[in-house]
Amino acid sequence: MLSFKQFLTEARMAPLYHATNERAALNILNDNKFKAVTMQKSTLLHQQTKIGKNASSDSLYGVSLTRNLKLAKGFGYIIFVLDQQKLAQNYKIKPFNYWNSDASLDPFDPTDEKSNVARISDRLSYAGEKNSNEYEEFVYGDIKNAKKYITKVLMQNGMNKNPIKLHNIPVEYF
Repeated sequence: MLSFKQFLTEARMAPLYHATNERAALNILNDNKFKAVTMQKSTLLHQQTKIGKNASSDSLYGVSLTRNLKLAKGFGYIIFVLDQQKLAQNYKIKPFNYWNSDASLDPFDPTDEKSNVARISDRLSYAGEKNSNEYEEFVYGDIKNAKKYITKVLMQNGMNKNPIKLHNIPVEYF
């Protein structure tokens, strides 16, 4: 049986997944950057209250990742597999539950003990399941030097992997 410390270490060694479409995947590789395009709606009101109405909208956008490969496959037919340990050396990775039932808590507030746990929502999820958890991890802002963190790319069977292989990144089909 793993100790708690071993469990935490192992959890942080697991890969992270970012699913997308072909055009966006090529943009990520060509720009060498995961652009902050996801806004976490449940923190919007709390962020504006906490840091003022003139808060930069950039602070509300980031890159959405998941620890669940099966879930990633439902969000896109190209999946980037990222090295979580390397990413954590340069970016703060925070657990987040988009369907969080308590929008007043800020999951990015390190002073709030309850906010550091991705809680399961009591709302209906996008998949129509009650109490779903998408195993989401979130990074505020862009992730630059993306290729440094990408270990491989997963693609649906039958897709042309040549444009991605040009970037010297291993490609596998699912």
